[in-house]
Amino acid sequence: MSLRVAVFRVIGLAGCASAGYGIHGLVSGAACTASVTECPLSEGSGGGFVAPLVVGILAAVVGVIGGGFVVFGALFAGIGLGAVVAGLQAPSGEFGRAFGLLFGGMFTVVGLLVEAGVVWGSVAGRRRALLLRTGVRAVGVVVDVQDTGVSINDNPSVRLTLDITPSDESPPFRTTLTHVVSRVRVPRPGDRLAVVLDPADRSHVVLDDTAGQVPPVPLPPPPPLPPTAPGGALDELERLARLHASGALTDEEFARWKGQLLG
Repeated sequence: MSLRVAVFRVIGLAGCASAGYGIHGLVSGAACTASVTECPLSEGSGGGFVAPLVVGILAAVVGVIGGGFVVFGALFAGIGLGAVVAGLQAPSGEFGRAFGLLFGGMFTVVGLLVEAGVVWGSVAGRRRALLLRTGVRAVGVVVDVQDTGVSINDNPSVRLTLDITPSDESPPFRTTLTHVVSRVRVPRPGDRLAVVLDPADRSHVVLDDTAGQVPPVPLPPPPPLPPTAPGGALDELERLARLHASGALTDEEFARWKGQLLG
């Protein structure tokens, strides 16, 4: 983590704490005002907690811009915990207690889910980086491409079916993986992509985006052109067409010999 990101995260987390303090004071003041029991004026006045809440939210937004979604989740969790504590401190059976626990509980759950997503993404990113450094290189030939209906930053997430040929001469196999691709370079059936395999689990395959598309395998040189028939080029074309029709020549061999003859 760079120094810039660390500074933004510190600012953002401080803002989260301030927002939690502010929402705690507001919920406590509202609960005290609505209480049927007598409460001190200082507890019932929530105006002094608006500033910490607003300043805290603004600082958290700055932290999200420079420090990532870890601050976003902390903001929800901070507000939620502040409201939950205020609810627990309210008299039992009154509205302030139920509101603080319900409102704070929802915000806390959302914040924890965001933090769990950030942690999962970080772990997955590190695992991918390690696999790209230490995994087995292979070539994946695209067999099928399906749109998942999900887009990230206008780039589609597609489900690729690949025929994998490992570089360590282990047996080829077919697998399916989901990957976000550039909307201007969506793989097509027949494309050859660079992939990396987990040596401990061959079913774990990731695309190597840094390598791009693998060049096609060079075709072997064609066999010698059959001897030219005495009748000239037209007769030779007819003979090649008969050989092609009989299956003695492949489509590519016929096209290449035809090109040589006409050229």
